[in-house]
Amino acid sequence: MKTGRKRDLSDAEQAKVILDGLSVGELVAGINNSINILKKRGVSIVDWDARGRKLYKVSQFGRKVCFLASDTEDEV
Repeated sequence: MKTGRKRDLSDAEQAKVILDGLSVGELVAGINNSINILKKRGVSIVDWDARGRKLYKVSQFGRKVCFLASDTEDEV
């Protein structure tokens, strides 16, 4: 997709407009990419109420989006 002007993804409002145009599958893929980037940086996404549970990935099953989380040995 080529447009006449550059996209500034550091602008939150412009990024939101772009994300609004994506399909659910594309959004899920983007979330998984973000999870993997954070994981490489040593950052875990944990459950707010059960900090011993880590988020590993999200998947789309039909019209539903589910997440895979697991209890970990070490508390965050």
